[in-house]
Amino acid sequence: MSAGSMLNYRLRHIGDDDALIKESASKSFEIIRNAVEEKDSDAIYELFSKTAKDSGITKESIDELIEILHGNLDSWEDEGANTSEKIDYGKRQLSYRNIYLIAIDSEPYVLVLEECVRDDKNEGNMGLWSLILFFDDEDLGMPREYVGDYGVYIFTKEEVLGFKDELLKQREEEWAREEAEEAAQEAAYEKEIAEKTVGRSEERRVGKECRS
Repeated sequence: MSAGSMLNYRLRHIGDDDALIKESASKSFEIIRNAVEEKDSDAIYELFSKTAKDSGITKESIDELIEILHGNLDSWEDEGANTSEKIDYGKRQLSYRNIYLIAIDSEPYVLVLEECVRDDKNEGNMGLWSLILFFDDEDLGMPREYVGDYGVYIFTKEEVLGFKDELLKQREEEWAREEAEEAAQEAAYEKEIAEKTVGRSEERRVGKECRS
């Protein structure tokens, strides 16, 4: 769906975000399925937003994705969409992330579609932002550290298992830092409250002494 046709569709569904996302996801997925079956990288490339294309998406990366997915169309399972909305001075941006479970050579993979269906400030953002295919390791999930805002990303089983331990270590360190920061903020808040309490108690004591 081009940006213009997407805009026209959006205008007919003002206030009906669920319908807009459902229709957009269904159409995009159907185009991708057919393109994979027919090995048509052009059809998938045209789904991407102008912003995504300008970021450097290549048909070669789409060809690589098609080669991996070709022959695995019957095993796709739709896990549904997560919606993201941003509002800036009344201007709305609405996007979604749809997840599909795929079996490739009997191995579990996930395909993620990220698409913008409405952007009041920049129509060039409307369309696909990214296609992400990765081996589904339950401990790791999406290797989000290696995924940008726009593009075609492929992470095979060998690649995922190769960087899994390092990413999990990085995440554990990140979580530990966040917990330490939260604990420090909580301690600072409690100290501030305690100091204020002591200060008020001292003020009341001095006030009593002055009145006596």
